[in-house]
Amino acid sequence: MLKDRDAILETSWQIQSGAEGDRYAIEVLARRIALADGYPHAEAMRFAYAASELASNLALHGGGGTLTIAAESHALTIEARNESGNGFCSRAGAGVGLEAVSRAMDEVELIEDGGTLVVRARRVSNYIVKC
Repeated sequence: MLKDRDAILETSWQIQSGAEGDRYAIEVLARRIALADGYPHAEAMRFAYAASELASNLALHGGGGTLTIAAESHALTIEARNESGNGFCSRAGAGVGLEAVSRAMDEVELIEDGGTLVVRARRVSNYIVKC
């Protein structure tokens, strides 16, 4: 079991998301990363839901993009990157998906980098004690 945990956590995972169906594979991967890092099931589900919502936004509203999922020191992170600058906000502000991500994660920031729009979300661990 430890080998599987190490394999899951040894790197960040970068996924090209362009189809609505990608969100389910991303949700499973995000949940596995959180569980492997010691998060309780409920917290892993919250993290997976946030990753799924960002993948859905990339596919449905942004024409695709890159999602990076990683377990860092006492935190889980998701970075969604859309080269076209679309997919996360409308003229009215954040949509339902981004609001859901904000509720599921501890920190969410939107960064405009030239024509690229980046969402970085972070969930800080209150549960894990690493020795």
